[in-house]
Amino acid sequence: MDEHGARGGIYGHASAGCLHIRPVLDLKNGSGVRTLRKIAEHTLEVTLRLGGAMSSEHGDGMARGEWLQRTYGEDLVQSDAGSEESCRPDNILNPRKMLDAPPMDSNLRYGSGYASRAWVPGIDFAPAAAWRPRSSNATARVCAEKTPEPCALFQATREERDSTRGRANLLRASSQPAA
Repeated sequence: MDEHGARGGIYGHASAGCLHIRPVLDLKNGSGVRTLRKIAEHTLEVTLRLGGAMSSEHGDGMARGEWLQRTYGEDLVQSDAGSEESCRPDNILNPRKMLDAPPMDSNLRYGSGYASRAWVPGIDFAPAAAWRPRSSNATARVCAEKTPEPCALFQATREERDSTRGRANLLRASSQPAA
């Protein structure tokens, strides 16, 4: 990521030799998408040089399908294609997801044409306002002490902020305009 001017996280499972690489990029512009591709291609080269694969824990699919032939070779990919065809004739079950997946940067959720849309909830949350006055009274604390199911964190910490009442007060305070 450093070589491509990006920051992000790398975490994984040491016992399985599995790394997750999560660059933080703005995928709403062409530059971020191009950087994502460069990082992916560089990661593939390093991975193959070390004898690894771009999949693992989460398998292959649209995000890594284009790397299959380079990773496993043409013979194995063609063999899988024959097996896949026999399992889903007429290409009707989940086509273009693995062996014939599009390039990893061609079907992104964002991309340069991305435009956000306002979210309109399908549920009227106004009636939920009725709980607000009650949530700040002591019965919420008593409930938290006696009923472990909804209040497991409070049961463990015994901190007011971790009780149902404490969380409700935090939500209420965060929704109030600043004084």
